[in-house]
Amino acid sequence: NIQMLNIAFCYPLNVSINQFDSLGKTPFNLKLDTGLNNNGTLSVAGKVQLQPVSADLQISTRDIDLLLARPYFEPLVRIQLRSGLAQSDLKVVLAGLEPLQLKVSGETQISQLHIVDAERKRDLLKWQQLQLSGIDYQNNLIISKVALQKPYARFIINENLTTNFSGLLVEQPSDNKKPTDSQPMGIRIGGISIADGSANFADFSLRPNFATAIGQLNGAIGTLDNQSSQPATVDVTGKVDRYAPVSIKGRLTPFDPLNSLDIATSFRNVELTTLTPYSGKFAGYRIRKGRLNLELHYQIEKGQLNAKNKVLLEGLQLGEKVDSPDAVDLPI
Repeated sequence: NIQMLNIAFCYPLNVSINQFDSLGKTPFNLKLDTGLNNNGTLSVAGKVQLQPVSADLQISTRDIDLLLARPYFEPLVRIQLRSGLAQSDLKVVLAGLEPLQLKVSGETQISQLHIVDAERKRDLLKWQQLQLSGIDYQNNLIISKVALQKPYARFIINENLTTNFSGLLVEQPSDNKKPTDSQPMGIRIGGISIADGSANFADFSLRPNFATAIGQLNGAIGTLDNQSSQPATVDVTGKVDRYAPVSIKGRLTPFDPLNSLDIATSFRNVELTTLTPYSGKFAGYRIRKGRLNLELHYQIEKGQLNAKNKVLLEGLQLGEKVDSPDAVDLPI
């Protein structure tokens, strides 16, 4: 596996062991410092015992190239990892192997991530920095805060109405094991902050294709907890096509959105000509000019939807007629 992953421990490699018992029944002190694949560094310090296996270690990494992990996930997901660096400061406590008793705490950071769609070879997901603070794993996973700097995502609807995310997982052969009744691992994220994010959306099922960009995304998402029915707050602002302000505010239960949701979305001064592919397909006319103000308010309570929408069109002028089989018969 080491050869497959192409891991190279670089000079200097320093290892210190003391108070070692050949029977392995008493803890000994371990300290290791090494370079990893040219630019990365790894430091491990703490106590280890062999019989029974236990460890109490402080582990620090800097500038670990995530390309080392490609052999693990590329057989499972149709993506290509172009770049990514990881660093962490973690405390790892191993109290036993059977059953596994492992506790991990600390923080980690992934920077300069760049993932492309393996089929289209187009950017799928990027960010400048992802910071995970207050990590606490012991059977369940708790992360106090997630901070995203300059995240980017591309969402595409393909010609056959699939999306660029729907076919990413590689189907694995069935092992014919019976499903277990074990509960899913609890996951709690104290909050997510987004700074200077952006996204691209394209719909290739339309002729002509529709595409738009959302930028200057800033805001926060509240506590996410898959073991709780309490909704998370959402407060995000941005701009569509650089000029039209958009805001998304409210609350939702992300792991069960049909249980509780209250989201208000506002768009201001959206240039309607960008929506010509949709007006041509569904209304049968192109849009020559006009601007859109849109206020959407969706509420779901235990599966019951209540929606209030306000649409204001200003200076609308329709253009030439489009021969579309999906167009409704409008009295225009």
